[in-house]
Amino acid sequence: MKKCAILLSHKVNPEQEQELREKWGVGSIHFPPQDIQSRFSQIPPEGEYPMEHIQPVLDWLEETTSPGDLAWFQGEPATCVLLAKWCEKNGRVAILATTRRESVDQALPDGSVVKKSIFKHVCFRKYPY
Repeated sequence: MKKCAILLSHKVNPEQEQELREKWGVGSIHFPPQDIQSRFSQIPPEGEYPMEHIQPVLDWLEETTSPGDLAWFQGEPATCVLLAKWCEKNGRVAILATTRRESVDQALPDGSVVKKSIFKHVCFRKYPY
């Protein structure tokens, strides 16, 4: 069975896990250790792209997955492009989750507005490369 390495800034919901297992043939799901998660979640915004910062994330993906396995990641755009290209070059399948968003605005007595967004998982799709 396939493995799926996951790099996200939020938790995986049961519906997403079920789709990974049933539609994508995933047998095991792998989350990064805290140091790798922190590197993925906190890309330094200053200067040139920090390859030395993200290299341990690529190393983790290589150690955790094999060709044909999935990598689900969503985050900083340049990093996602880099990871998708790495997956393509190394035979992994890069996927992302699509969602439907419902938004509700609530006007407060002081004239300010509170916006509430509810995201609902729709499906996974491959990164287009």
